[in-house]
Parts: sequence; C-alpha cells; structure tokens
Amino acid sequence: MRKITAILFFMGIVTSLMAAQPANKQILKFGKNGKFRIVQFSDTHIRGNCFQTDSVLTLIRRVIAVEQPDFVIFTGDVIQLKPEEAWHNLGDVFAEVKIPWAAVLGNHDNQYGLTYAQNIEVASKLPYSLTENGPEDIYGNGNYVLNVQASGSEKTAAVFYCLDAHGDIKFDQVEWYRKQSRIITAQNGGEPLPSFAFFHIPIPEYPTLERKIGFCNEKECIMELNPGLFSAMHGCGDVMGMFVGHDHNNNYIGCLKGISLAYGNITGWMSYGEIGRGARVIDLYENQRKFDTWIRRFYDFEQDEEIWVRTGDTGRKFAVTYDNGELIYKTAN
Repeated sequence: MRKITAILFFMGIVTSLMAAQPANKQILKFGKNGKFRIVQFSDTHIRGNCFQTDSVLTLIRRVIAVEQPDFVIFTGDVIQLKPEEAWHNLGDVFAEVKIPWAAVLGNHDNQYGLTYAQNIEVASKLPYSLTENGPEDIYGNGNYVLNVQASGSEKTAAVFYCLDAHGDIKFDQVEWYRKQSRIITAQNGGEPLPSFAFFHIPIPEYPTLERKIGFCNEKECIMELNPGLFSAMHGCGDVMGMFVGHDHNNNYIGCLKGISLAYGNITGWMSYGEIGRGARVIDLYENQRKFDTWIRRFYDFEQDEEIWVRTGDTGRKFAVTYDNGELIYKTAN
C-alpha cells in the first residue's frame, strides 16, 4: 500500500511539473500557411485592479480574439500602480488565450515600486511569457533574442531582437546586437534572416522619414544620444522593421534605406493620447523579406473627461506591405 501511495505521489508531482512547463516553454513557429502574425500593444499602463485596467484588458482580449495572433509583444510602459498585481492581471489574460507573449520595458515601468530587473523577473514567470532579462554584462534589463521556427522544421526562419530602451540605447547593447546577428547569419550559411527589432523609445532616425503613413500628431520624443543602432542594423542586413511606442499620438510607419520605422498604437487608459486605443498587427511571410502591417483601433478616448467608448470604425487602418526594402501603401485612412 505504501509503495502504491508513493508511486501515485510521484506521478502527481510529474503531472504537475508537466502541466507547468508549457507556460514558459512556448515555441514560436510559422503556420502551415507560411505566415506568422504578431500583435504589438504599447503603453498599456496597466494598474492593479480598477475599472481602467479592466477596460484595457478587455481591449487586449478583443484584439486577440479578432486577429488571432501567433505572438504578442508589449513595447514598454506596460504597468503602472501596484505593479505586481498589474503584471499578474496581464498574465491572467494569456493564461486564458494560451498565446506566447513577451515584453520590453519603457521609461515609466520602474516608477511604481519595482526596479527594471524586478519587473522583468515578475513578467518572465507569468503564463506563456517569453520575456527574459538577458545578459548581465550589458546595459539594461530585457535584451534578448526570440527565434521563429520554420513551418516544416525546427530550423530558425525569423528572428526578433528585443531591446531595453527605457532611455538611450547604449553602445554595448548595439555591439551585443551585432554579435547576435553575426552568429545567427553564420548559422544560416551567411544569409541574414528576416528580423524585427522591438523597443520603447524611438531612435533619432524616426523624424527624418520623408513619408509617414499613419498619425504623426506629436513631435517625436527620441533618444537624446544616437547609439548607432540604425547603422548597425542596416549594416548587418537582417532587420526589416523597428517597432516602438512612447509617443502616444503617433502610430505611423515609414521606410528609411530599406528598414521600416514604425510605431505601435497606444493601448492604455491611464495616459495621454487622442488617436484612439488599439494595436499594431504584423503578418510576417516565411522565407521572404516581406510583411504586411496595419493598425486596429477599437476605442476612442477623451483624456480630459476620461471617456472611453467603442469607435464606429474598427477596420484595418494604414495598411501597408513591406517587400524587399520598399513600403507599399495599400488602403485609405
């Protein structure tokens, strides 16, 4: 009897461990249709339990239900008051939808009781999170690489570089990117893999764009120092697009020397911004330097009166296709 009890106890432990593993062991992989869909939420400013947070989480669920992404990325200023409670509220969403996600931090994430390192530690342990702290010998918390497997094998077919840009990106982060890029390219027979970069504060090249598709309703609040990230990514030849947040009244995309520079769309309630609340969606094509992207907005917002109402037009906005270094405008506003 004791032997049977011991076996059952052991089996219970193994079962519990197996059930716990998938939450943080997610694999990113192209679908059989040769596409991989990303939803980018930015500046969510999620608090502990309150009606504003409930509204933002409802928006997140609604976007996910409509777009059915393979992966979700949060590009900074993710949480606000009661940070641990806020993170767990967000984690509950992904426990429900069972979709892998990750986050990079913004300039406000350390202002509510947790350091940047502590924020990453909490986020990395949440259900379905792929968030990592990254190397301890370079600046910041949240510098890491995510690989997307090919549809028919475990071979890496695309790469996401996640960078800590809660302020200026530092030179050692740029060198870390270069090193990772060279290794990945060498492993792919010398051919750069289609890649994206996700971070919070835009680099100084954003205001130089001649053509901006989408809202540009405020002057870009860029990094104070130019770290040479654009030059590094241009030289490595892998990154097709950079995706940021930070400026709540901007959601545009443009192209500079073959690299698209894009904003997400503000998602949060507890923050300024009059362009509506929603997300950016990105469809990445397998084995091509090509992606489609658009803005999906579900709510209008009046900050002064805190009026949050469903928008009358929830269709795709500012839809474009990036194809081998060129941006093709597809739809009217």
